[in-house]
Amino acid sequence: MTALKFFSSVLVWLALAISATVFPKSVSVTQIANRFITPNGDSKNENAVIFLSNPQYSDVTGKIYDVQGKFIADMAFDSIVQKLTWDGRNSNGQAARSGVYVFVIQAEGSAYRGLLVVVR
Repeated sequence: MTALKFFSSVLVWLALAISATVFPKSVSVTQIANRFITPNGDSKNENAVIFLSNPQYSDVTGKIYDVQGKFIADMAFDSIVQKLTWDGRNSNGQAARSGVYVFVIQAEGSAYRGLLVVVR
């Protein structure tokens, strides 16, 4: 192998390694703010906010369920900031009861689950 072919092979390998590391191709959760929410109108801990890394701008959905698996609400998706938000209300706009809730984020054929707590 000539030196030129060797170096070009190394450069291709490095480019692939860097793009896979620096530019991930799948959606991932980067931060969860306010796992414990107190939606009582005092402007503190009103919403659960889940920030995402979404380099391909894939479709993302977020849903809230109670611990028995009953659907409670859809999370609001902000495609500019790449975040999902839940305000502690059910799909009818009524305040959800105090308790533990499961969030499910779906994107690119995968699901991410976690817990949120409403304290009233």
